[in-house]
Amino acid sequence: MTKSVPSVLVSCTPQRGLRPRQIWPSTCAGQIVQAEKVRDRLDVKSCFAKTGRMVSTWSKKGITTTTIGDLLDEYVFSEDETIIPEDAEEEITYLAVGYDGMARQGETVMASDHKGSRLFRVKSNQIVVSHINAVHGSIGFVSEELNGCVITSEYTALDSKGVFHPKVIFCFDRRKFDPNCWCEQAA
Repeated sequence: MTKSVPSVLVSCTPQRGLRPRQIWPSTCAGQIVQAEKVRDRLDVKSCFAKTGRMVSTWSKKGITTTTIGDLLDEYVFSEDETIIPEDAEEEITYLAVGYDGMARQGETVMASDHKGSRLFRVKSNQIVVSHINAVHGSIGFVSEELNGCVITSEYTALDSKGVFHPKVIFCFDRRKFDPNCWCEQAA
């Protein structure tokens, strides 16, 4: 029988006068993450993001805001774009996305050597988001050169709804403004 844990203490700086062994979760209430928020992932830092904190300031200045859901749709892979490794006899090239947000070709292997149950072929002009490292910047743009690379179920592929070119959305989604994003003209 397993016992569920109601919360996870992530980190805590002792209050003045307390020794480390005297620290209790009540002294660190801002640092406690509810266990259900990290059930599907180990990256608890994603739970600390405070979204929307600047919306009222921007609205007062006449700036219109939107959500990422207004700009992007999750891409649902068709059967033709899905590879079942145990049935495949083809070579595949993984898509890798680094913390810098650069998508690049990863390792090329036989699909049958992949340990997971499914692989998915990405298309150019998609944005891919790592489920594990998005909070560190692992969100990438699929260029023409990367068309046909594969991702695992640890990524989500997104398509633009047509409001902006996906390269523009990708550049806005990066944590820091990257002037290199603007070097290539959006089609």
